[in-house]
Amino acid sequence: MQLANLAWYDFDELRSATDRFWSELAAALVRRGMSDVPLTLERNISYREQWRSPRFLFGQACGLDLFMPTSAALIRPLAAPVYEFPGCDNGGYRSFVVVAADSQYTSVDQLRGHRCGVNGPESHSGMNAMSQVLSEYGGPRDFFSRVLLSGSHEGSLAGIAAGEFEVAAIDCISFAHLKRRPAFANKFRIIARSASVLAPPVRYLCVHNTNRCASIASRLARGRITGAPCAWSECSADSDTSGIRPN
Repeated sequence: MQLANLAWYDFDELRSATDRFWSELAAALVRRGMSDVPLTLERNISYREQWRSPRFLFGQACGLDLFMPTSAALIRPLAAPVYEFPGCDNGGYRSFVVVAADSQYTSVDQLRGHRCGVNGPESHSGMNAMSQVLSEYGGPRDFFSRVLLSGSHEGSLAGIAAGEFEVAAIDCISFAHLKRRPAFANKFRIIARSASVLAPPVRYLCVHNTNRCASIASRLARGRITGAPCAWSECSADSDTSGIRPN
């Protein structure tokens, strides 16, 4: 049996919706004659580990992963979700530069010499998007006194709330979900926004077996799947990735 994983935005409160989405897509692929389609998602595997598995069928990646030597050869862009949250205008997405709601900061420049939280060094939304915002202030080099790894956007918000650092870049989709939690409600302010990145770099869906790309892309592009949190657009390796770049 092959494996599928949808780790992005797989928060506890969204897991039932994610499971419904995959269940319907998997059933549709089986009806199209595809064999060995997993009927449930594999969650006990890291998203980079899954790409190296010979069983890998379907998953997600950050747009920046397409440029990284460790991952670019392992994945193929297939389709991108089109969300409807604030910041996802025209089929794109962006990151919000976020501080504590009760802090004194009203502009990015006021954070020079302070601490920044980053979800991961290979993240577009947490690392690369922040670097792009800082390009308006002379660039990221030596802007912050420290850059601390939080491990996730959820961890970045928790770090701001706990006073571990003052600022972080949070992708607008994660922010829309996480700010609904009681522990995070009304705790943060947005002081800047990164440039919008057009699909496909919103989130790539990738397959290891390229012979199956057409079937999966066709099913996604036919319209909204019951339970899906978004619509979908097809993409290819030569699609516009001008807003995603390694630093």
